[in-house]
Amino acid sequence: MKTVRSFASLLLLVGWAACLESQVVPGLDVLKRKEFAPLYGKKVGLITNQTGLSKDGRRSINVLFEASNIKLMAIFSPEHGLRGNEDRDTIESAIDVQTGLPVHSLYGKTRRPTKAILDRLDVLVYDIQDVGVRYYTYITTMGYCMEEAARRRIKFVV
Repeated sequence: MKTVRSFASLLLLVGWAACLESQVVPGLDVLKRKEFAPLYGKKVGLITNQTGLSKDGRRSINVLFEASNIKLMAIFSPEHGLRGNEDRDTIESAIDVQTGLPVHSLYGKTRRPTKAILDRLDVLVYDIQDVGVRYYTYITTMGYCMEEAARRRIKFVV
């Protein structure tokens, strides 16, 4: 029995050491590493908030905006707004100061991207980091956006 416990402890230690050497890479960094291949030549809408960051801390908005082979056209923000600091029943759309792009609130007069906006896009990218413990806010925003993208045959990338 003692040998079994020692072996189990050894396996646990080896597994723990392997975890220390592995790295979680945000999807944004994977896209960048692949030179944004799934988005190549596309007009992109980005659903994001303050959690949409690259591994080095850059906003996904800026990373996509600066990519030479895609065209970031619109930003969509969920409940609590683009910076995550809003706590109101409705949040108005705005302009992103750094890029000049429109930020369409998905927690304002509508909870879904509109046909008028989606008709100008080829793909929607969802970049909100979440551990999945909320039963409503961000996952529902993603679901609504996926439904609207499917209605218009727009590619959806998470």
